[in-house]
Amino acid sequence: MKARLSVIILILCAALFLAPMQSFGADGDFWFDHYKFYRVETDMKRFEVKLWGQFEFDMGMEPKRHVVYGPIYFGNPTIKFHNDFFEELRFKFAHYSLYRFMDFNHEEPFRKVAIHNQFGKFTIFTGAPVAMLAPAWKFDFTHEQPTERLWIDHYKLYWIRWFDPEFRETVGLKDQFDKEAVKVELGRPILFGVPVYKFREGVHEEDKLHHPKVHLVFYNFKAMPYEVRRAARDQFGYWKLFFRYANFLAVPTRKVDWAVADSLP
Repeated sequence: MKARLSVIILILCAALFLAPMQSFGADGDFWFDHYKFYRVETDMKRFEVKLWGQFEFDMGMEPKRHVVYGPIYFGNPTIKFHNDFFEELRFKFAHYSLYRFMDFNHEEPFRKVAIHNQFGKFTIFTGAPVAMLAPAWKFDFTHEQPTERLWIDHYKLYWIRWFDPEFRETVGLKDQFDKEAVKVELGRPILFGVPVYKFREGVHEEDKLHHPKVHLVFYNFKAMPYEVRRAARDQFGYWKLFFRYANFLAVPTRKVDWAVADSLP
């Protein structure tokens, strides 16, 4: 009996030791999904919005008006595998439509931002805002449109103008389009996402940010073709999407500190 109990204990210990572990993204109130972004084709449209995030209200600025066009990219929540760690999906129904700005505000200052995510602690310098993320649903054409509430925020995306050091990481990604995890090599970060309030036609659409601590860093990787058709819906409308390829991963990231910078390094 004792021998059998010892074997059971050893098996349980081995299972715990060898099992994948959850990492940075599953940290209490910071638990947030990764998103794999696909270039999509659809009948794109223009909309006018006002966005207001920490970069604006910390500097005493009013919400900024932007004309957005799209969607040009669409983000699926994805499971990420990295160094025996994995990130489970928390909001499996929540997706993102990416709209690019038609008006580029060249008066935006450079900002020096200290960030921390599962890849380490880094410093970035941001430039002009170039796009917006809007929460969205995705579904098959034959299915009814989903009605689950999406507990995610809008994001304003800024170009990352400077990043140090040289960055390369290999991760496994698996979303609804993948039968198995696909390995990709992530390159340097391209975009930095700040959670924002969105106003449309004078209406303040959110009472609060759902995840005010969660920022997003977009890393690029070699484009992977998919050629999938799905329907999607966000607050701007209903979209018939043709997914061409995936080439960005949005990673949950903490913004530790930031300050306006006079110039780039």
